[in-house]
Amino acid sequence: MSYLSDKIIENIVVPVYCESQQGTAFFINKTQLITARHIVKAHFQSVAAPEAIKINVSGQLLLCKGEELHLPESAIDLALLTIVSDTDYNAQGNLSLLCDEYVEGMPLRIYGYPREIAMGCNLVTIKVRNRLNIPNGVWGNRTLIREDDLLLHNYDGLSGAPVVTNTGRVIGVIVVQINETLNYLSVSQIKEHLKNKGINYSTDWEIDDITPFGI
Repeated sequence: MSYLSDKIIENIVVPVYCESQQGTAFFINKTQLITARHIVKAHFQSVAAPEAIKINVSGQLLLCKGEELHLPESAIDLALLTIVSDTDYNAQGNLSLLCDEYVEGMPLRIYGYPREIAMGCNLVTIKVRNRLNIPNGVWGNRTLIREDDLLLHNYDGLSGAPVVTNTGRVIGVIVVQINETLNYLSVSQIKEHLKNKGINYSTDWEIDDITPFGI
């Protein structure tokens, strides 16, 4: 099993800040990231003077602009971030998106910056498995069950964190906590939103299914 190491991913999955909110974002190419919209919603609330969005990459604060990933009649809790053009930074790596079919019990990883641990400054890896599929869920269409030993009781800071398969590909994004359960929005649920922004994803999900009997 070849999940990503923290050393590889710490400059790809980064903390994001907007107003008083803090979450997690991850690079999908050299200059763009995905995060949860509710973390950066203040940026969209004023056209005249939008609130600044900043990411922290190895101690370097980079300014970003945000875009809605909404489609007409289809709002989702995700936003696309782009590093502003006058910032001389290109990510040294990124995560690929994977449009999959739901597999119950599939082992996964979450990489993010929960505020409960080191005030959200340390990257944390959380072992999880798929627990429940919620067809047509808007704010989160899948739930997870944890399998780690972390003393983590509050998930603030994990919004926008990628849900990653054993091959290091992203099948969803953490968006909400319900009754101490983490929910994520799957790439398969938002593929039309991604297409609308020209964001690529793969569909060969079978190679990531390592459950005992597949589906």
